[in-house]
Amino acid sequence: MPGNNNDLGQAELTWRDPQEGRLQRLRQPITRQQFVAAPGDPSQLSLIQAALAADVGESLRESHPALRQAGLRPGNVRGLTAVLEAADRAPSPLRQRPDVERLLQIVKELKRQGVR
Repeated sequence: MPGNNNDLGQAELTWRDPQEGRLQRLRQPITRQQFVAAPGDPSQLSLIQAALAADVGESLRESHPALRQAGLRPGNVRGLTAVLEAADRAPSPLRQRPDVERLLQIVKELKRQGVR
C-alpha cells in the first residue's frame, strides 16, 4: 500500500455462505507490527533463536543486522561477544532451550579459541 512503510499488503478470504449461498469476502491488512511481538512473547522465541543462530554465522562475516533490528544487539559491539550479549538480553525461556544452550556453548568455545 503506497505511502505507509508499515503496510505490507492485504490478505483476502472469499467463501460462499453454506446457508444462504451468498459470496462472502473478508479483507485484512498485513502490517509490520503483526510480525513484532512484545519482549518475552513466547510465540517469538523461535524467531529470536533463529536470529541468534544466524548471527553466529554473520559474526564470522562481520555483518550483524538481524539482532540489531530486533533490538537485542547494540551497534557498537561486534563479533561473538555481541552474540553472547544478545543472548543475555533474550527471554529466559529461550536461553533455557537445550539447542540454544548448545549454540551458546559453541560460541563460547569459539571465543576461547580466539575467534572474534
